[in-house]
Amino acid sequence: MKEQFFGKPFLSSLGILLGSFLLAIPAYYLHVGWLVLVGVAGVFIFLAARNPVIALGGVFLELISHPHGYLFFTDVPMHLSLRMTIFLSFFLGYVIYLIQTKTFPNCSKFCIMVFLPLILAVGIGSVRGFFLQEWTTAFQDGNAYLYLFYAIPICSLIWNQSARHFFLQAFAAGVVWNILLSLGILYVFSHFSESFLFEAYRFLRDIRLAEITQLDSGVYRVFIQSQFFTFVFGLLLIPLSFQLKNKVGTVRCIVVFAGVVSVMLLSLSRSFWMGWLVAFSILVVLLLRTGYSFRDWSRFIAVGFSALVLSVVIILCVSLVPFSKQPLGGDELTRTLKTRTQTDVAVSSRWMLLDPMMKKIQEHPILGNGFGSSVTFISDDPRVRELHPDGQWTTYSMEWGWLELWLKMGILG
Repeated sequence: MKEQFFGKPFLSSLGILLGSFLLAIPAYYLHVGWLVLVGVAGVFIFLAARNPVIALGGVFLELISHPHGYLFFTDVPMHLSLRMTIFLSFFLGYVIYLIQTKTFPNCSKFCIMVFLPLILAVGIGSVRGFFLQEWTTAFQDGNAYLYLFYAIPICSLIWNQSARHFFLQAFAAGVVWNILLSLGILYVFSHFSESFLFEAYRFLRDIRLAEITQLDSGVYRVFIQSQFFTFVFGLLLIPLSFQLKNKVGTVRCIVVFAGVVSVMLLSLSRSFWMGWLVAFSILVVLLLRTGYSFRDWSRFIAVGFSALVLSVVIILCVSLVPFSKQPLGGDELTRTLKTRTQTDVAVSSRWMLLDPMMKKIQEHPILGNGFGSSVTFISDDPRVRELHPDGQWTTYSMEWGWLELWLKMGILG
């Protein structure tokens, strides 16, 4: 396990993530994000021109460790974020690489077939969006799909064992970073003064890194969209736990899996829970077909139970040690988890959105309404009620994500 996930590339990647976050703090308050972006652009142009695989590793590392790519940003002379800078500089360097090597992207037929349905769906959504909606709104809604251009180098480069190993280690580094970041935010909001928390919240909000909500006495929800990759990593650990042969490997697996479970609890995301439960159920069915022994299954259950207990201990320790300003105990945690499984404002708003979405889908069920298509519904969200007392809200960014794909890109989407 150590050799597979936690070698030198892992340590280097984790060090880069930590250094970047520490650099983001002075860059934010001194308003010198543009200077950092210039340096990042130079690095990625150089890397992509010399070794696109390593450059893609940097792209991948940023994508799985920051939900919106706004760790660094600037509005002078134009609005630009870290993710946009990496995208533009990578492809500039990649074009230089192609010219230097006198090659042309040669995508494999299999890779093209994998991406083709998605590319067609995005194409339909883009064309219909520009014709049926305001083109600026359509672009703002669909511009994230420009990242499909990464499919060109992904499908063209040679992925040998060394390259795959490098990406796996970068993935593990991003996952561990999400765990450490989630627990670190919990510690800060459990121990520091209100004035400090105000600044911390503003910083995390402006770089679009995390959503922090106090739900009960001493209980905080720490939600980071990139926590999704942590749950994916947790699924990888499950079959790995059947292969453990020594105590050191078992303890290491329990600790890492406990970090995954602690993030799962801190996120308090019903969507993550539901998705993980479905994936876990399918994975268990597949494992049942492999013929593992009763002893193997006993080891797996023991690892899972130990990780669950350790995750609760980790959350309590981070929240309370050394001297928390908030009372916290098992009752508060249990009450919060119970609340998140019951109906609240977010759930009721989603149900009220469902019927208007279905009516909008029925207008163009085959080809969709295009990017930028909006839906008007009544929301119970207090933030919406503050702006519109009647609760009426119009948006092109919706919950029910799979239905949103159908609404905008048609049945192919």
